Amino acid sequence: MSLVDAMETHPGYKGYLHTNDDVILNVHQLPNYDTDKIWKAIPRQILDIHDRTKDCPDDWWIWKWRTQGMWNDTTLFKPEQRERIANFTGVPGPTDVKAWADAFYVPGRLTSEFVPLMHKMKEHKMHLELSVEVVLLAIESTTNWVPWKEEYLWDKWRPKDHMRSKWKDFLKPGLGMLHSVKLSTGKSVTEVVKKWMRTVEAI
Repeated sequence: MSLVDAMETHPGYKGYLHTNDDVILNVHQLPNYDTDKIWKAIPRQILDIHDRTKDCPDDWWIWKWRTQGMWNDTTLFKPEQRERIANFTGVPGPTDVKAWADAFYVPGRLTSEFVPLMHKMKEHKMHLELSVEVVLLAIESTTNWVPWKEEYLWDKWRPKDHMRSKWKDFLKPGLGMLHSVKLSTGKSVTEVVKKWMRTVEAI
């Protein structure tokens, strides 16, 4: 991934920030965050965690059966890294953790652990949204994260409305990023944009 390339090409920085091209980053709040900590929403204990001894949840669209090879790779995680993952998930064995990978920050002091783990994830063809979270859990306890919030620009609980009203919350404290408009969603791209624009014009 591009963040790993940046770490290897430009070592020695205080930290490294990754953002995707479809993210609205709340730059107004970044000066308030501790640059010696990971910036990332903390996974939800039930919804974002999959114990590999159990069936995979139906809504895990990023699930790949071949990720079993990742957990069978004895060179991947160090014992202390496996312990950190287990301490958070409550699962002693192989566990998948899914989360957005649209924006996050890694302190420079953690690059020596982050980079080789991400290279291993690439070798095992792990989906980015399965790789990033478990790697971050492996290298640093969540007690040392800045747990910013992540939101969809639209209301994910009312997807048929396509009102895209979450932009009103953009400057609220603790919101790190908004996942922006996906024009591929909805019955009509034109209609989606029109509905969203009407919410903007109403303010």
